Amino acid sequence: MPLQTASILVTGAASGVGAACARRLVERGAMRLALLDRNSAALADLADQLERPGVQIIRLTHDLADPVEWAASETRIRISFGGLTHVAARADVAATGEIATLRFDTWKRAAGANLDGAFLTLQASIRLIRANGGHGGSIVLITPDGAMRPTVGIAAQAASAAGALQLARIAALEGEADKIRVNVVRHHTASPDRTAAMVASLLTNPAQMSGQALDADG
Repeated sequence: MPLQTASILVTGAASGVGAACARRLVERGAMRLALLDRNSAALADLADQLERPGVQIIRLTHDLADPVEWAASETRIRISFGGLTHVAARADVAATGEIATLRFDTWKRAAGANLDGAFLTLQASIRLIRANGGHGGSIVLITPDGAMRPTVGIAAQAASAAGALQLARIAALEGEADKIRVNVVRHHTASPDRTAAMVASLLTNPAQMSGQALDADG
């Protein structure tokens, strides 16, 4: 599906990789975007930067791990766009500390944002793509590469990233009948622009790759 007729959700959109994805998609012709982030001021700034004739942007401001807010956002996207065709979902909250000394609230913060947030994002995204008239769609989950490169001091981030990776693989299996592709892009040292370029390519590539995890660092 051409981006000019697509309806796209970008989460974690106010900064970093999420903002780079939004910019790249608009540069490639996207006209309808839902941008989600809990930083309302930065999200408004990005929306202003992306303003073009004919481009429709809705701003969704809440925590990724809040199911009540997700229900409201899902309704708003249905009303505004009818559904979704593409999703670029960033789930990447850093939390450092060795297991023996890691505070439980730090663990919960990372797990909530990176794993609960990934679950709620995938849940809403699959339902919204199913609502687009049976045309299918594509989801790319963007995670840190700690799931594949265990390192001292990143237990919370790595474990939640590993869980998000497995969630995406299961979502790919569950979405197959509805022509919904789900893939993962892992990033470590790659620039936001390089990661965004890979995400945009995966979202729009007509090849039927699904359930795969690609490394933006090459």
